[in-house]
Order: sequence, then C-alpha cells, then structure tokens
Amino acid sequence: MAGEQFKNCLNTKEMKFLKSKNENSKWAWLTLLLVGIISLGVISCSEDEDNNLTPDGGVEAESGYLQVYQVRTPSGVVMYANIGESFPDKIDLSNSIELGSNIGVVASGDNFFVINTNAQTISKWEIDKSTFEANVTGVLSYASLGLTGFVPIAFIDDSKAVLAGFFDGVIAEFNSETMEITETRQIQPLMPGSSNGVSASITSNGIGLENGKVMYSFQHVVEGNCCDFPFDEPTPFMAIYDPSSGSVEYISDERLPIGGLFSTSDANGNWYMSPNYYLEVNRHYFGLDDRYAKYYTIRVDPNGNIDPSFECELSSAITIDYGGQINAVLGNEILVNYQDIDTWPSAYSDRWNWWGNPDFTNNTVIDMTTNATKPFTAFDDYSLGSFYITTIDGDNYFVATTLPEGADVSNQQGDLLRQVSFDEFVLVTEGAPSFNVQNVAKLW
Repeated sequence: MAGEQFKNCLNTKEMKFLKSKNENSKWAWLTLLLVGIISLGVISCSEDEDNNLTPDGGVEAESGYLQVYQVRTPSGVVMYANIGESFPDKIDLSNSIELGSNIGVVASGDNFFVINTNAQTISKWEIDKSTFEANVTGVLSYASLGLTGFVPIAFIDDSKAVLAGFFDGVIAEFNSETMEITETRQIQPLMPGSSNGVSASITSNGIGLENGKVMYSFQHVVEGNCCDFPFDEPTPFMAIYDPSSGSVEYISDERLPIGGLFSTSDANGNWYMSPNYYLEVNRHYFGLDDRYAKYYTIRVDPNGNIDPSFECELSSAITIDYGGQINAVLGNEILVNYQDIDTWPSAYSDRWNWWGNPDFTNNTVIDMTTNATKPFTAFDDYSLGSFYITTIDGDNYFVATTLPEGADVSNQQGDLLRQVSFDEFVLVTEGAPSFNVQNVAKLW
C-alpha cells in the first residue's frame, strides 16, 4: 500500500531519531519469556586456560548457552532444554532434558528460577560452569497465595522479585536468595482469567522500569459464545506496580480497546505496544464499532509513561486481519508481522480455516519518517512467519516457523535465526517437523 496512506505515526516536531545499526545501536530486546526456559544436563567442558578453575578443580567454560525446544506429541506439548558452549546446528534431544509442560523460567544473574504451574512452586537452579550440571538450591511454594494459572516473575534487583497475580488480586514479593516470601499485598483484580467466553492473559513477564516500578501488558480475547461482546469500555492494556507503595495502576486507552502486548523496545529504552491480534476477528464476528477496526501501536518511555507525541495506526498502511506484532525497531523503521486473508469464513466455527496458508502471512517494514512501506522477504520461506525473542551480545534472534507441505498444524517446525542486517538472517539451529526452537538465552 502506498506510503502516504500511513498516517499519524509520528509527531515530527517532537520526534527523537534513533541511531542506525551502523552507529552501533542495538535492536529492541524482548523480555517476554512466558513459556519455557530451564537449565539442566551435561554437555561439554571448556579447554580454556587454567585461571578459570572452579572450587572443585574443574575448568570453567568460557560461555554457556541455553536453548529450549517445544515438541508436540499426541499427548500434548512437551518442553526440552539443551545447554552447551554454543547453540547446536540442529535440535538435539539426545543431549537435552525433558521438562514436561506448564513450565516457565526467568533468569537473574547466573541463576534460573523455574515456575512449575502445576505444582505452584518456584525452583532456584544453579549451574556448574565446568560441567553444565544444574542443581536446585531452593524451592518456594506459592500455593498458599491462591494464585491461579501462569504467574510471571519480575526481578527488581539481585535479591528482590515480584509475583504478579492480577487475575487473583494478589501481588507478592520474595527474596530470591533465601527463596522466602517477604510481602503479600491485596490489589484490585483485573478480571477473571477466563469468564463468559473471554480469555484474559498477561502478555509480558514484567518489565523493570528506570524508576524502580514494574510494567505489565494484557490482552483480552473473546472466543466462544458468539456473538455478544462483553465489554462496553476499553479494558486495561497495561499495569504499573510500585514496590515502594504496593500500589497498582491500571491503564486503558481507546486505541487499544482490548489490550495488546509489549513485544519490543528501541535503542533508547522506549517500549512499543503491539495491538491485540484478535481485533479484526472479534470485530467481524461480534459486530463491534469503529474502535475495534484499527490496529494501533503506542510508545511507552523507560519510566512507563505513554509518549503523547507518538501514535501509529498500522492498519492505515497495511491490511491486518490478524496479528500486527511489531517485531523490531531499527532506526526509524518498524517491522510488522501480520496476516491478510482473502475472505472471512461466514461461519464462526470456520474462522480459523485459513490458518497456515503462507499466502496470508506478511512481514512489512514501515519507515516512520517517510511513511513508506516495503516488503520484508527474509522470512519468506516460513509460512507461519517469525517473531523476535531476544538479543545476545548485540545480535538479535528470531524463531521462524513453517508448516511442512501436507502437514497439520501440530507438525509445524521452528528454526532459530540470527540477524545479520535488517534484511538478512542466518540459520543458527534447524528445527524438525513437530519440533520447534522456542527460546534461547546466554547464561554467561
């Protein structure tokens, strides 16, 4: 679509230009790790110099990398973890540890804190840097707090972390060194996680702000009970928790009527809110008003304040039927992943019959200074698109997924890609049908 159709993206009088990558700026990095990282296993040891000796006489590996796999089985999705001095060329289950399902992990320093939703526990794991062995050094049970579903962890400092139960009306803080709960606070619940055909979810794992507060994002999805829409007013898309006062502020905006997700930040530490994927799905089948017809993004500064000089209506530049995730901000350009289908099925029960068709998946670059758009072809071989997951040592990593010809959705394959330039990516780890690289991290 012509660039002049992309309107209201920036207030040019107040716009701050970002440095390009050639000026040593970094892409945005995503802290959202809502599913699956855990460190286990023995892979290899280093041949580094002896000045890296461990207390038991071993030699520390120079680096340690973690890779998490998602494997689809007839009984459900199972997570595996692989750890070594580098990422493997292909998914390697022979040197991986089966984690099970409903597992989430947050890293802090050299440790991993593993959330077991089923058991309602958080385990602290420490890794031997010479053998890659992992051991549990502490376990915290949060069952007595009455929290349900997945509960994100955000670290305020090296010893203080927050458990956020927005749907249950509870915020808890714990000491990550002693693994003891130190504070429990009752808050106003956002809403039940699932009620009357509505699914609500936390879409960021807790983002630490420069002012010491923690920021979260939410989205609401109407699935079922077609076709009455339960919301008369915009739902909160963001919450700010202040540990010093114990208060929570919920924030709503007409531009994000049923929420979205913080998916990336820029080189200045500003965060960009991607719109709710389901806007057009809900609008088409539930007959909503014009508030639900446009896909917006907003920008939030490093202290959690909405930037009043910035507004970008993605749907004025591209046709979005599903998605609209902003995967990267580089200089003045944003990369948006979305689906543009031919025709919505007339029957609500058939609303997903287009999913997996590569003709409908798009990646578009939008220049926010010229309002021009251009295609992004680096992911063209991946029928289900790609999403940014993290930045390691200045390099940006994406998971790109495809559906092998003739396969059903359970056999999708996810590869790990590393960014070379804004338009060039290299394959790091190759997945396999039903096997996806899910998340990666550098441990040290």
